Amino acid sequence: KKLSANFKKIETQAEKLDQIFISPNRALEFITTMEEAANRNEVSQKINLAAAQNTGDGQTYKKMPIQIIVSGNFIKQLKYLADLEALKYYLNIKLLEFSAPLPAVGQNKEDASKNEIVSFISADTYWK
Repeated sequence: KKLSANFKKIETQAEKLDQIFISPNRALEFITTMEEAANRNEVSQKINLAAAQNTGDGQTYKKMPIQIIVSGNFIKQLKYLADLEALKYYLNIKLLEFSAPLPAVGQNKEDASKNEIVSFISADTYWK
């Protein structure tokens, strides 16, 4: 009886935990959500998903590495990162690097880096 009562207490929390995992048939929703965050914060992004990896601990989920390259204003990128943190999905950031963009042909360094930076994010996502 005690176990059943305790489970009822955490049942809603278990449903929330289940939502942090991305279902393969909802991958487009995940990518669209990330694109909406980029558009909302006026930054551009490029997303690279790697092949799924088994976690090796008998779990029913898989870890899928993701790399995101974001360019835009520094403050807008910080807001974009805050939006990523607020996603309902679990995104475990392992590496975050900021750098000045490379100048285009015929462009000087000062014009290339004016208010714009490029960030590289390496993270893990978790899929059912």
